[in-house]
Amino acid sequence: MVRIRELCRSGAGYALTVTAIFAGSLFAGVCCASAKADVLSDLESRLQTLSANTAVSGTLVVQSSKVSHKDKDSKPQTPAQLHMEINAGDGLGMHLDGDLLQSVRVEQQTHAADPEKPTPVTDLLRSVGPMEIERMVSAAPGLLHELDGAGPPVTKPATYDGKPVQELTVDVPLRVSRKDKSNISDYKSTMSVWLDAQGMPLAYHQTFHAKFCKFFLCVSVDETRNGTLKNAGGRLIAISYSDEIKQSGLGQDGDTITTYTFNPVIVSAAAAEK
Repeated sequence: MVRIRELCRSGAGYALTVTAIFAGSLFAGVCCASAKADVLSDLESRLQTLSANTAVSGTLVVQSSKVSHKDKDSKPQTPAQLHMEINAGDGLGMHLDGDLLQSVRVEQQTHAADPEKPTPVTDLLRSVGPMEIERMVSAAPGLLHELDGAGPPVTKPATYDGKPVQELTVDVPLRVSRKDKSNISDYKSTMSVWLDAQGMPLAYHQTFHAKFCKFFLCVSVDETRNGTLKNAGGRLIAISYSDEIKQSGLGQDGDTITTYTFNPVIVSAAAAEK
């Protein structure tokens, strides 16, 4: 006891105490970082199990609106809307009804007679391809791709739909060739995923910003994506998805907002195999 008091009075005890506190803090920090990394690893493992070929079908509604900022008096274009029937299992099927195809024909004929006439439905149909629909009916692979090589995760408690959840946020790496990377600056992309108590992903939010330059010509792009997820018999699907793109430069100033709403009918994996 006397020796400890002497050490404290001499300062050696203080140094010993500080060393112990520092070591304890370092250990706690390592454990915290490890726990956060485990949350990301657990999410990636969970996503790998959510790629079943469970048969899913339903109606997909896609709506898009554009606003040009070239002129101060510019007004939003009339929103374009598509309805299509989707069937997904070990493949992907899309059915467009006759009314939709007829409206596309009318648009094209009108545009041919007057090139100033817009073709919103035709343009939207061109942009909604298998890859976009795949994001809705098979959400897990896309999320795994975004999380691959992501920066250290940040986790915190949050609420989603009025219930306590865990929010995980990561920096998404830039994935382009070396040649293209030289033309990109100010890149920043983050993704947040909300997880329930069992680690099931419920929704996600992703932001993207970059400036693309070629010689002295530059375009800035800001993109925001939001998705609401559902476990459909071991197949992770997005029942809603939105994509907002803001672009400026080269006379392309404007906003485009596209929303996808999927109303699924889920067939059990066992039934799908029969």
